[in-house]
Amino acid sequence: MALKINFNYSPNFSSKKRNPKKIKFLIFHYTGMRRERDALKKLTKIQSEVSSHYFIWKNGKIDLLVP
Repeated sequence: MALKINFNYSPNFSSKKRNPKKIKFLIFHYTGMRRERDALKKLTKIQSEVSSHYFIWKNGKIDLLVP
C-alpha cells in the first residue's frame, strides 16, 4: 500500500537545501490546538511565521507543508 500525501504548502520555510543522508531524526510535535483545521491554518498562514514539514491528521492522512 502506497502512502497518499496531500500537498498543502506553507509559505513559512527556508529554501536552504539539506543533504538527505545527514537527516538523523524525525521529530513529532503536538500543536496543542483543539481542532486539526485550526492547527493546519496556523501552519500555513504567512503571518504565523511557523510551519512543519508534514501534518498528520488523526485519521492518518498526511499533508506535506514544506517541499
